[in-house]
Amino acid sequence: MCSKLSFYFNDSEFKITEIVIKEAPYIGHWFVTCPIYNGNNKLIGYKAADDYIQEVGTGKYLVRYLITYFINGKGTISCEYATPNDQPNPYLSLGVTAKTRITSGTGDYVNANGCLKLTPKTDGRFDIVISYKS
Repeated sequence: MCSKLSFYFNDSEFKITEIVIKEAPYIGHWFVTCPIYNGNNKLIGYKAADDYIQEVGTGKYLVRYLITYFINGKGTISCEYATPNDQPNPYLSLGVTAKTRITSGTGDYVNANGCLKLTPKTDGRFDIVISYKS
């Protein structure tokens, strides 16, 4: 049986630390944390991410995301993915939906095997749907 976990976070609540490793061509390491909420707007945990950004050409960047979602009282779900960007930041462009596989889990998600879909919205909200089997 496949289980689903849905939640969202807002970019306005991001707490970001940027470490510039090299100015040109740009190489940066961003640390991002933010609260995550269920469909009833209730705080259910936090997102923590390490985002690596590397300039690969003029106006072309590769962003690699290492993300862990901490679900209060349940455990964690981690994933990683990469995407091109036209800016030296980790924000997904509108119209880009990220899809990736779960790389690890703890607690209720220790044996979770499945995928994650992240969709950015025009208002700065990011919708997450995780489909998994335990």
